[in-house]
Amino acid sequence: KYGFIESPYRKVINGKVKIAWDSQATAGSRATYGINKVVRINDQFAVGIAGYLRYANLVHRASVNRIHPFDLSQPEFDGYAWLLDEAVPAWMKSVKRELENLPGEAEKLDAPWGQALVALGGKIYTVGADFSVMPVEEFTAIGSGESFALAAMHLGKAPKQAVEIAAELDLFTGGRVQEMTV
Repeated sequence: KYGFIESPYRKVINGKVKIAWDSQATAGSRATYGINKVVRINDQFAVGIAGYLRYANLVHRASVNRIHPFDLSQPEFDGYAWLLDEAVPAWMKSVKRELENLPGEAEKLDAPWGQALVALGGKIYTVGADFSVMPVEEFTAIGSGESFALAAMHLGKAPKQAVEIAAELDLFTGGRVQEMTV
């Protein structure tokens, strides 16, 4: 299975998920390179973000309970339920706390927004802007270059190649392409 995060892409091979992503962040008419869009959480799973950088900062730094290593090693481990019961509520709390700290109503209209791609227990999940969780069977992509990456993976390209193709075709995807196996 492959994952792309805005660019992560993911692919699962032999129980491992391969994720690739670009390093471009765009604000208005300016692009910055060197952003790490994917992080390991508790050294147990990886989360990649597409959307507002502030959203990525909040989700990557939110306090999420560790999964017991025994539970994570079990074939029947339910990553979907764990995301719904543990990770998503922690992320929602983090975003809510951020909104409460904003000084005015105008700032709250520009709430941290994004999508996540999660590699957990050899499986991939997407978490929508509304915090909905969806398991993914084969491969997926999130972010502005999503359609280009999906097409590339559909045609058999590996995650890193899919991100590189998206970077060629999408104005908001670019910079150094990185990859990780979880």
